[in-house]
Amino acid sequence: LTGQTRGATGTGEDGQTGATPFRSEEVVRAVQSHQRLLPVVKHPRVPHGCWRDASCRTERTLEDPNPLMETGGSMKFAAAVFLALLGNAAAAEASEDFVSLAELEDSLLRNLFKGYQKWVRPVQHANDTITVRFGLKISQLVDVDEKNQLMTTNVWLWQEWTDTKLKWDPDDYGGITSIRVPSETIWLPDIVLYENADGRFEGSLMTKAIVRWDGTITWTPPASYKSSCTMDVTFFPFDRQNCSMKFGSWTYDGHMVDLVLVDHYVDRKDFFDNGEWEILNATGVKGSRRDGMYWYPFVTYSFILKRLPLFYTLFLIIPCLGLSFLTVLVFYLPSDEGEKLSLSTSVLVSLTVFLLVIEEIIPSSSKVIPLIGEYLLF
Repeated sequence: LTGQTRGATGTGEDGQTGATPFRSEEVVRAVQSHQRLLPVVKHPRVPHGCWRDASCRTERTLEDPNPLMETGGSMKFAAAVFLALLGNAAAAEASEDFVSLAELEDSLLRNLFKGYQKWVRPVQHANDTITVRFGLKISQLVDVDEKNQLMTTNVWLWQEWTDTKLKWDPDDYGGITSIRVPSETIWLPDIVLYENADGRFEGSLMTKAIVRWDGTITWTPPASYKSSCTMDVTFFPFDRQNCSMKFGSWTYDGHMVDLVLVDHYVDRKDFFDNGEWEILNATGVKGSRRDGMYWYPFVTYSFILKRLPLFYTLFLIIPCLGLSFLTVLVFYLPSDEGEKLSLSTSVLVSLTVFLLVIEEIIPSSSKVIPLIGEYLLF
Protein backbone atom coordinates (compact mmCIF):
# COMPACT_ATOMS: atom_id res chain seq x y z
CA LEU A 1 0.00 0.00 0.00
CA THR A 2 1.38 3.37 -0.93
CA GLY A 3 -0.29 5.25 1.86
CA GLN A 4 -2.12 7.55 -0.54
CA THR A 5 -4.73 7.12 -3.24
CA ARG A 6 -4.00 7.97 -6.80
CA GLY A 7 -6.07 10.71 -8.37
CA ALA A 8 -7.33 11.93 -4.99
CA THR A 9 -6.88 15.63 -4.57
CA GLY A 10 -7.40 17.91 -1.65
CA THR A 11 -6.01 20.82 0.29
CA GLY A 12 -3.14 20.09 2.62
CA GLU A 13 -2.08 21.79 5.79
CA ASP A 14 0.23 24.13 3.83
CA GLY A 15 -2.74 25.32 1.75
CA GLN A 16 -1.44 23.83 -1.47
CA THR A 17 -3.54 21.56 -3.62
CA GLY A 18 -2.09 18.09 -4.17
CA ALA A 19 -2.38 14.46 -3.25
CA THR A 20 -4.33 13.91 -0.03
CA PRO A 21 -2.34 11.76 2.41
CA PHE A 22 -4.08 8.56 3.59
CA ARG A 23 -2.83 6.55 6.51
CA SER A 24 -1.88 2.92 5.80
CA GLU A 25 -3.20 1.79 9.20
CA GLU A 26 -6.70 2.86 8.25
CA VAL A 27 -6.45 0.97 4.97
CA VAL A 28 -5.37 -2.20 6.77
CA ARG A 29 -8.23 -1.95 9.22
CA ALA A 30 -10.71 -1.44 6.37
CA VAL A 31 -9.40 -4.48 4.50
CA GLN A 32 -9.53 -6.65 7.60
CA SER A 33 -13.08 -5.53 8.29
CA HIS A 34 -14.04 -6.38 4.71
CA GLN A 35 -12.43 -9.82 5.03
CA ARG A 36 -14.52 -10.63 8.08
CA LEU A 37 -17.66 -10.09 5.99
CA LEU A 38 -16.56 -12.50 3.27
CA PRO A 39 -17.31 -16.27 3.40
CA VAL A 40 -14.43 -18.42 4.70
CA VAL A 41 -13.37 -21.66 3.07
CA LYS A 42 -11.11 -24.26 4.62
CA HIS A 43 -8.89 -26.40 2.41
CA PRO A 44 -5.81 -28.57 2.93
CA ARG A 45 -2.36 -27.15 2.12
CA VAL A 46 0.78 -29.25 1.52
CA PRO A 47 4.11 -27.90 2.86
CA HIS A 48 6.94 -27.10 0.44
CA GLY A 49 9.08 -30.10 -0.41
CA CYS A 50 6.54 -32.79 0.38
CA TRP A 51 4.82 -33.05 -3.02
CA ARG A 52 6.58 -36.28 -3.98
CA ASP A 53 6.69 -37.90 -0.57
CA ALA A 54 3.18 -38.81 0.49
CA SER A 55 4.26 -39.82 3.98
CA CYS A 56 5.35 -36.35 4.91
CA ARG A 57 2.23 -34.66 3.71
CA THR A 58 0.28 -32.95 6.41
CA GLU A 59 -3.02 -31.24 6.25
CA ARG A 60 -3.44 -27.79 7.59
CA THR A 61 -6.36 -25.50 7.43
CA LEU A 62 -5.99 -22.03 6.19
CA GLU A 63 -8.66 -19.42 6.35
CA ASP A 64 -8.53 -17.52 3.09
CA PRO A 65 -11.15 -15.30 1.61
CA ASN A 66 -12.30 -16.70 -1.71
CA PRO A 67 -13.33 -14.08 -4.24
CA LEU A 68 -15.32 -16.70 -6.19
CA MET A 69 -17.26 -17.65 -3.10
CA GLU A 70 -17.78 -13.98 -2.44
CA THR A 71 -19.23 -13.46 -5.91
CA GLY A 72 -21.43 -16.61 -5.76
CA GLY A 73 -22.81 -15.73 -2.32
CA SER A 74 -23.64 -12.25 -3.47
CA MET A 75 -25.44 -13.62 -6.52
CA LYS A 76 -27.43 -16.09 -4.43
CA PHE A 77 -28.39 -13.39 -1.97
CA ALA A 78 -29.42 -11.06 -4.78
CA ALA A 79 -31.49 -13.84 -6.39
CA ALA A 80 -33.24 -14.59 -3.09
CA VAL A 81 -34.06 -10.94 -2.58
CA PHE A 82 -35.37 -10.67 -6.14
CA LEU A 83 -37.63 -13.72 -5.74
CA ALA A 84 -38.98 -12.42 -2.44
CA LEU A 85 -39.76 -9.04 -3.96
CA LEU A 86 -41.35 -10.72 -6.98
CA GLY A 87 -43.58 -12.88 -4.75
CA ASN A 88 -44.67 -9.89 -2.70
CA ALA A 89 -45.45 -7.97 -5.87
CA ALA A 90 -47.52 -10.87 -7.25
CA ALA A 91 -49.44 -11.22 -3.98
CA ALA A 92 -50.07 -7.49 -3.86
CA GLU A 93 -51.24 -7.52 -7.47
CA ALA A 94 -53.61 -10.46 -6.83
CA SER A 95 -55.00 -8.74 -3.75
CA GLU A 96 -55.45 -5.56 -5.74
CA ASP A 97 -57.28 -7.46 -8.51
CA PHE A 98 -59.56 -9.16 -5.98
CA VAL A 99 -60.49 -5.91 -4.35
CA SER A 100 -61.00 -4.32 -7.73
CA LEU A 101 -63.38 -7.12 -8.78
CA ALA A 102 -65.41 -6.69 -5.61
CA GLU A 103 -65.53 -2.96 -6.12
CA LEU A 104 -66.64 -3.42 -9.73
CA GLU A 105 -69.44 -5.76 -8.71
CA ASP A 106 -70.51 -3.36 -5.99
CA SER A 107 -70.57 -0.52 -8.50
CA LEU A 108 -72.55 -2.70 -10.93
CA LEU A 109 -75.19 -3.50 -8.31
CA ARG A 110 -75.51 0.15 -7.34
CA ASN A 111 -75.99 1.24 -10.94
CA LEU A 112 -78.44 -1.56 -11.80
CA PHE A 113 -80.75 -1.06 -8.85
CA LYS A 114 -80.64 2.72 -8.84
CA GLY A 115 -84.29 3.62 -9.25
CA TYR A 116 -85.30 -0.03 -9.84
CA GLN A 117 -88.88 -0.82 -8.80
CA LYS A 118 -89.62 -4.51 -8.29
CA TRP A 119 -93.39 -3.98 -8.38
CA VAL A 120 -93.31 -2.74 -12.00
CA ARG A 121 -93.33 -5.23 -14.86
CA PRO A 122 -89.90 -4.88 -16.57
CA VAL A 123 -90.88 -4.11 -20.16
CA GLN A 124 -90.08 -1.24 -22.51
CA HIS A 125 -93.63 -0.92 -23.86
CA ALA A 126 -96.93 -1.48 -22.11
CA ASN A 127 -98.12 -4.05 -24.66
CA ASP A 128 -94.95 -6.18 -24.45
CA THR A 129 -95.30 -9.73 -23.14
CA ILE A 130 -92.83 -11.32 -20.75
CA THR A 131 -92.18 -14.93 -21.73
CA VAL A 132 -91.41 -17.20 -18.79
CA ARG A 133 -89.73 -20.49 -19.64
CA PHE A 134 -90.96 -22.99 -17.06
CA GLY A 135 -89.71 -26.42 -16.03
CA LEU A 136 -90.17 -28.84 -13.13
CA LYS A 137 -87.74 -31.18 -11.39
CA ILE A 138 -88.98 -33.60 -8.73
CA SER A 139 -86.62 -34.67 -5.97
CA GLN A 140 -88.91 -36.69 -3.71
CA LEU A 141 -92.41 -38.12 -3.60
CA VAL A 142 -92.98 -37.69 0.12
CA ASP A 143 -96.44 -39.17 0.58
CA VAL A 144 -99.66 -40.16 -1.16
CA ASP A 145 -102.54 -39.89 1.30
CA GLU A 146 -105.49 -41.87 -0.01
CA LYS A 147 -107.64 -41.02 3.00
CA ASN A 148 -107.35 -37.25 2.49
CA GLN A 149 -106.63 -37.51 -1.24
CA LEU A 150 -103.38 -35.54 -1.10
CA MET A 151 -100.00 -35.89 -2.79
CA THR A 152 -96.94 -34.36 -1.09
CA THR A 153 -93.88 -33.67 -3.24
CA ASN A 154 -90.55 -31.86 -3.04
CA VAL A 155 -89.76 -30.16 -6.35
CA TRP A 156 -87.56 -27.50 -7.95
CA LEU A 157 -89.23 -24.86 -10.10
CA TRP A 158 -87.07 -23.73 -13.02
CA GLN A 159 -88.08 -20.26 -14.26
CA GLU A 160 -86.29 -18.03 -16.74
CA TRP A 161 -87.30 -14.67 -18.22
CA THR A 162 -85.75 -11.42 -19.46
CA ASP A 163 -85.66 -8.22 -17.41
CA THR A 164 -84.92 -5.27 -19.69
CA LYS A 165 -83.98 -3.07 -16.73
CA LEU A 166 -81.13 -5.31 -15.60
CA LYS A 167 -78.71 -5.12 -18.54
CA TRP A 168 -75.09 -3.96 -18.67
CA ASP A 169 -71.95 -4.08 -20.79
CA PRO A 170 -69.40 -6.57 -19.35
CA ASP A 171 -66.49 -4.49 -20.73
CA ASP A 172 -67.46 -1.62 -18.43
CA TYR A 173 -67.26 -3.80 -15.31
CA GLY A 174 -64.13 -5.88 -15.71
CA GLY A 175 -65.75 -8.67 -17.72
CA ILE A 176 -68.49 -9.49 -15.18
CA THR A 177 -71.16 -11.46 -17.06
CA SER A 178 -73.44 -12.64 -14.23
CA ILE A 179 -74.33 -11.77 -10.66
CA ARG A 180 -76.39 -13.36 -7.87
CA VAL A 181 -79.05 -11.20 -6.25
CA PRO A 182 -81.76 -11.92 -3.65
CA SER A 183 -85.04 -12.77 -5.32
CA GLU A 184 -86.87 -10.37 -2.99
CA THR A 185 -85.19 -7.40 -4.71
CA ILE A 186 -86.29 -8.11 -8.31
CA TRP A 187 -89.55 -8.51 -10.19
CA LEU A 188 -90.87 -12.09 -10.12
CA PRO A 189 -93.67 -13.76 -12.06
CA ASP A 190 -96.29 -14.76 -9.48
CA ILE A 191 -96.51 -18.39 -10.58
CA VAL A 192 -98.31 -20.54 -8.02
CA LEU A 193 -99.77 -24.03 -7.72
CA TYR A 194 -103.51 -23.78 -8.35
CA GLU A 195 -104.34 -27.14 -6.74
CA ASN A 196 -102.61 -26.41 -3.46
CA ALA A 197 -104.24 -28.02 -0.43
CA ASP A 198 -102.40 -26.56 2.57
CA GLY A 199 -103.00 -22.85 1.99
CA ARG A 200 -99.37 -22.06 1.05
CA PHE A 201 -99.86 -21.33 -2.61
CA GLU A 202 -96.35 -20.03 -3.24
CA GLY A 203 -94.75 -22.94 -1.38
CA SER A 204 -91.21 -22.03 -2.45
CA LEU A 205 -88.09 -20.77 -0.71
CA MET A 206 -86.94 -17.30 -1.73
CA THR A 207 -83.48 -18.25 -2.97
CA LYS A 208 -81.11 -16.05 -4.96
CA ALA A 209 -81.56 -15.51 -8.69
CA ILE A 210 -78.85 -15.44 -11.37
CA VAL A 211 -78.85 -12.26 -13.47
CA ARG A 212 -76.85 -12.23 -16.72
CA TRP A 213 -75.53 -9.23 -18.60
CA ASP A 214 -78.22 -9.45 -21.30
CA GLY A 215 -81.04 -9.27 -18.73
CA THR A 216 -81.77 -13.00 -18.59
CA ILE A 217 -82.82 -14.07 -15.09
CA THR A 218 -82.77 -17.70 -13.93
CA TRP A 219 -84.54 -18.57 -10.70
CA THR A 220 -84.70 -22.16 -9.41
CA PRO A 221 -86.38 -22.19 -5.99
CA PRO A 222 -87.07 -25.46 -4.13
CA ALA A 223 -90.64 -26.02 -2.98
CA SER A 224 -92.72 -28.49 -0.99
CA TYR A 225 -96.29 -28.88 -2.22
CA LYS A 226 -99.40 -30.64 -1.03
CA SER A 227 -101.66 -30.96 -4.03
CA SER A 228 -105.16 -32.35 -4.28
CA CYS A 229 -105.51 -35.66 -6.10
CA THR A 230 -108.65 -37.67 -6.80
CA MET A 231 -107.98 -41.29 -5.82
CA ASP A 232 -109.43 -44.37 -7.49
CA VAL A 233 -109.01 -47.33 -5.11
CA THR A 234 -111.14 -49.86 -6.97
CA PHE A 235 -108.28 -52.31 -7.42
CA PHE A 236 -106.56 -51.62 -4.10
CA PRO A 237 -103.77 -52.60 -3.42
CA PHE A 238 -103.02 -53.10 -7.14
CA ASP A 239 -104.21 -49.62 -8.07
CA ARG A 240 -102.73 -46.79 -10.11
CA GLN A 241 -103.31 -43.11 -9.52
CA ASN A 242 -103.15 -40.11 -11.82
CA CYS A 243 -102.27 -36.95 -9.90
CA SER A 244 -101.71 -33.57 -11.51
CA MET A 245 -100.08 -30.25 -10.60
CA LYS A 246 -101.23 -27.09 -12.37
CA PHE A 247 -99.02 -23.98 -12.34
CA GLY A 248 -99.86 -20.52 -13.61
CA SER A 249 -99.69 -16.81 -12.90
CA TRP A 250 -102.02 -15.61 -10.18
CA THR A 251 -102.67 -12.06 -11.42
CA TYR A 252 -101.18 -11.63 -14.93
CA ASP A 253 -103.07 -12.69 -18.03
CA GLY A 254 -101.52 -14.12 -21.16
CA HIS A 255 -100.91 -10.70 -22.70
CA MET A 256 -98.64 -9.72 -19.80
CA VAL A 257 -96.98 -13.00 -18.81
CA ASP A 258 -96.89 -16.05 -21.06
CA LEU A 259 -95.68 -19.51 -20.04
CA VAL A 260 -93.53 -21.67 -22.30
CA LEU A 261 -92.88 -25.29 -21.41
CA VAL A 262 -89.15 -26.02 -21.52
CA ASP A 263 -89.43 -29.83 -21.45
CA HIS A 264 -92.49 -32.04 -21.72
CA TYR A 265 -91.01 -34.48 -19.20
CA VAL A 266 -90.37 -33.91 -15.52
CA ASP A 267 -86.70 -34.11 -14.61
CA ARG A 268 -86.15 -37.15 -12.35
CA LYS A 269 -82.36 -37.40 -12.34
CA ASP A 270 -82.09 -36.70 -8.60
CA PHE A 271 -85.31 -38.45 -7.60
CA PHE A 272 -85.34 -40.23 -4.23
CA ASP A 273 -87.35 -43.45 -4.51
CA ASN A 274 -90.47 -43.95 -2.45
CA GLY A 275 -90.97 -47.28 -0.72
CA GLU A 276 -94.70 -47.50 -1.48
CA TRP A 277 -95.19 -45.72 -4.80
CA GLU A 278 -93.43 -45.77 -8.14
CA ILE A 279 -93.65 -42.99 -10.73
CA LEU A 280 -94.38 -44.62 -14.07
CA ASN A 281 -94.62 -41.43 -16.08
CA ALA A 282 -94.46 -37.68 -15.45
CA THR A 283 -95.23 -35.32 -18.32
CA GLY A 284 -96.25 -31.71 -18.74
CA VAL A 285 -98.54 -29.93 -21.16
CA LYS A 286 -99.42 -26.29 -21.69
CA GLY A 287 -103.03 -25.13 -21.58
CA SER A 288 -105.08 -21.99 -21.15
CA ARG A 289 -108.47 -20.89 -19.90
CA ARG A 290 -110.46 -17.91 -21.12
CA ASP A 291 -112.33 -15.52 -18.90
CA GLY A 292 -114.17 -13.00 -21.04
CA MET A 293 -111.67 -11.10 -23.13
CA TYR A 294 -108.66 -12.35 -21.16
CA TRP A 295 -106.90 -15.68 -21.39
CA TYR A 296 -104.69 -17.23 -18.73
CA PRO A 297 -101.98 -19.75 -19.66
CA PHE A 298 -100.99 -22.57 -17.32
CA VAL A 299 -98.80 -25.68 -17.28
CA THR A 300 -100.15 -29.02 -16.04
CA TYR A 301 -97.90 -31.88 -14.96
CA SER A 302 -99.44 -35.35 -14.72
CA PHE A 303 -97.92 -38.06 -12.52
CA ILE A 304 -98.88 -41.69 -13.15
CA LEU A 305 -98.28 -43.50 -9.85
CA LYS A 306 -98.24 -47.23 -9.26
CA ARG A 307 -98.56 -48.71 -5.80
CA LEU A 308 -95.98 -51.34 -4.82
CA PRO A 309 -98.28 -54.12 -3.53
CA LEU A 310 -95.79 -56.43 -1.80
CA PHE A 311 -96.50 -55.16 1.71
CA TYR A 312 -100.28 -55.43 1.37
CA THR A 313 -99.99 -58.80 -0.34
CA LEU A 314 -98.06 -60.31 2.55
CA PHE A 315 -99.99 -58.74 5.41
CA LEU A 316 -103.49 -58.35 3.95
CA ILE A 317 -104.23 -60.48 0.87
CA ILE A 318 -102.64 -63.74 2.06
CA PRO A 319 -104.25 -63.60 5.55
CA CYS A 320 -107.64 -62.92 3.95
CA LEU A 321 -107.23 -65.97 1.73
CA GLY A 322 -106.27 -68.02 4.78
CA LEU A 323 -109.39 -66.90 6.61
CA SER A 324 -111.50 -67.84 3.60
CA PHE A 325 -109.95 -71.32 3.68
CA LEU A 326 -110.82 -71.63 7.38
CA THR A 327 -114.39 -70.55 6.63
CA VAL A 328 -114.72 -73.48 4.23
CA LEU A 329 -113.33 -75.88 6.86
CA VAL A 330 -116.13 -74.93 9.24
CA PHE A 331 -118.61 -76.86 7.09
CA TYR A 332 -116.57 -80.05 7.46
CA LEU A 333 -116.78 -80.03 11.24
CA PRO A 334 -119.59 -82.03 12.88
CA SER A 335 -122.59 -80.01 13.97
CA ASP A 336 -122.45 -81.27 17.55
CA GLU A 337 -118.84 -80.18 18.03
CA GLY A 338 -118.24 -77.01 20.06
CA GLU A 339 -115.15 -76.08 18.02
CA LYS A 340 -117.36 -75.35 15.01
CA LEU A 341 -118.99 -72.34 16.69
CA SER A 342 -115.73 -71.03 18.16
CA LEU A 343 -113.91 -71.32 14.81
CA SER A 344 -116.72 -69.53 13.00
CA THR A 345 -116.65 -66.72 15.58
CA SER A 346 -112.85 -66.37 15.27
CA VAL A 347 -113.03 -66.16 11.48
CA LEU A 348 -115.77 -63.52 11.66
CA VAL A 349 -113.79 -61.39 14.12
CA SER A 350 -110.65 -61.67 11.95
CA LEU A 351 -112.50 -60.60 8.81
CA THR A 352 -113.97 -57.64 10.70
CA VAL A 353 -110.50 -56.56 11.83
CA PHE A 354 -109.17 -56.67 8.27
CA LEU A 355 -112.18 -54.71 7.08
CA LEU A 356 -111.40 -52.00 9.64
CA VAL A 357 -107.79 -51.90 8.42
CA ILE A 358 -108.95 -51.32 4.86
CA GLU A 359 -111.42 -48.67 6.02
CA GLU A 360 -108.54 -46.72 7.58
CA ILE A 361 -106.66 -46.69 4.28
CA ILE A 362 -109.25 -46.06 1.60
CA PRO A 363 -111.02 -42.66 1.30
CA SER A 364 -114.47 -42.22 2.76
CA SER A 365 -116.30 -42.02 -0.55
CA SER A 366 -119.44 -43.62 -1.83
CA LYS A 367 -118.35 -43.36 -5.45
CA VAL A 368 -115.85 -46.20 -5.41
CA ILE A 369 -115.65 -49.27 -3.16
CA PRO A 370 -112.51 -51.41 -3.38
CA LEU A 371 -112.99 -54.97 -4.53
CA ILE A 372 -111.24 -56.38 -1.50
CA GLY A 373 -113.79 -54.62 0.72
CA GLU A 374 -116.66 -56.17 -1.21
CA TYR A 375 -114.96 -59.55 -0.85
CA LEU A 376 -114.73 -59.23 2.93
CA LEU A 377 -118.33 -58.06 3.23
CA PHE A 378 -119.97 -60.64 1.04
